[in-house]
Amino acid sequence: MATTTTDSPTTRPQPLSPMPSGPDRATVLKTLGREDRIPGLPSAQEIAAGLIARHGKPLNARDLQRITAITRSAWMPRFYDAAPDRGDWPGSVFVDQPPNLPNPEAPDTPPDTDHDGTSVDGCTFDTVRRLVDRTTFGFSWRELDYAYTNGYDAYLEWQLDHESIDDSVLQTRLDTEFETLDESPRRHVLRAWDGNYDMMWDLLNATFLRQATSGRQLYERMVEFWSDHFNIYLFKDGGEMFKPIDDRDVIRPHALGKFSDIVKASTRSPAMLTYLDGAFSFAWAPNENYARELMELHTLGVDNFTQQDVKQVARCFTGFTIDYNANNQSLGQFRFESYWHDHGTKNVLGQKVPGGGGVADGDRVIDILCHSPKGAALTSRFLAGKLAVRFWGENPPAALVDEIAQAYLDTDGDIKSMLRVVLAERWLRCSRPRLKRPYHYALSAIRTVPSYITGYWALIYLSDTMGQTPFLWAPPNGYPDSSAFWAGHMLPRWRYPNSMFFEQNEVQFDLQPFSRQTTDEVVEAINIYIFGGYMPRSLRLELADYLGPPPFTNNRLREVLTLAISSPAFQQH
Repeated sequence: MATTTTDSPTTRPQPLSPMPSGPDRATVLKTLGREDRIPGLPSAQEIAAGLIARHGKPLNARDLQRITAITRSAWMPRFYDAAPDRGDWPGSVFVDQPPNLPNPEAPDTPPDTDHDGTSVDGCTFDTVRRLVDRTTFGFSWRELDYAYTNGYDAYLEWQLDHESIDDSVLQTRLDTEFETLDESPRRHVLRAWDGNYDMMWDLLNATFLRQATSGRQLYERMVEFWSDHFNIYLFKDGGEMFKPIDDRDVIRPHALGKFSDIVKASTRSPAMLTYLDGAFSFAWAPNENYARELMELHTLGVDNFTQQDVKQVARCFTGFTIDYNANNQSLGQFRFESYWHDHGTKNVLGQKVPGGGGVADGDRVIDILCHSPKGAALTSRFLAGKLAVRFWGENPPAALVDEIAQAYLDTDGDIKSMLRVVLAERWLRCSRPRLKRPYHYALSAIRTVPSYITGYWALIYLSDTMGQTPFLWAPPNGYPDSSAFWAGHMLPRWRYPNSMFFEQNEVQFDLQPFSRQTTDEVVEAINIYIFGGYMPRSLRLELADYLGPPPFTNNRLREVLTLAISSPAFQQH
């Protein structure tokens, strides 16, 4: 069905007909006229083998064949087969344009004073749009419609109350597609001992699906934040079987809760114990690696503790290990070995940890780091700085960091309270534009163009070429959160949209919203759907010049969408 349009920028797009079914990939490519021009991505086997080889894991042919088949279960649609009606695709909730989207001809002269009256550059006149950009992996019409209809504060509270957002469609897909997500630690260990790492691939694929399609976008962004903060390298020995449990039982339940709760849960995470070498730490030979990273990267920050503190904290966590007894139902779960534990008195940050506490010594350490006067003061500022950079931008105002830290102190580390500060309108209005990290950039393209995900190997491969695949950062500090780090690796980012539109068939894109009658109408559709009304005028002219006069083939539409998504304006948020 053709989409009718007028010159009005607020025309309601018409409903789309169901996705046609039947043709195989070769037929579709021939129809698109691109068969002889598509180099194609590596095969699923090549992608998996390359990824594993780069991270030093052995893999035989039988295992390779099996792991590259796990995302091709019988229920999943083949290319253009059995996909749901496009009206149900993420990004395809066709609504009236919010009435206060900026007119393309409006002057771009936003306010030039900060929250305190200081003259600055870069403030926005549309704080609602900036809030949506900072709280999502790329806006979709669902978020924009809710935010413009209900207002800034209502949208923020809607996202903070994540459990009230209906994600039942996503949950049905997760339950159907990924059988290992809810399995016990015992089952994961037994799988791994048998050379089966399906749970690792399920984690990667489910993470892509959740963060691309979930309505709980701020929650998913905080899951990503804490996954960086409590970084665990998936391919370190043991990570394959334990990190999926850590994501399910540590990161996700506490992502918008109390900070001390997520730290305590992490201290007993088999994935963290394995990654930072804490699983075999004895009274007679304490391992100091976890103790150091707990203070430097998880709580106090660098240079805010002494080597003596490291030694004392390491003593407190001796005996924290994992049950490796195959006869136990608790195989793969946290276990405390009293015989390995140092039962003497310790002193952490000047606070006494009485002897004889056993496993409670670890909890006492977290209480000192997160709640004692000295510990809370240091931890609150360290955490405030990281949250400010993630959501406000680099080099945040000291007053903002102070206010976030005070929210931590006032609420005993309540994460939502800290987010209410950093995402407050008076602060976010003059926040700095941020270069999207590669993974964020990849997801934002999928979220803005109506799409449906049927497979994941292309996403894994392309995110890996851009340098950011979830859980594959080896050092304990998590993926960098600075534009300077990512700005030097732009060529794979420019290639990404071309690969998505021309070289893969696992993410299906609906081009009908862009199938308009005139050049100006096509460019305006790109402006609305991809830029939410904020396409720079220079880019508008460039796209119109490249598009040329009608008629427009599907190939030409894909090419102009590739240029739009490759542009500097789309690379930022």
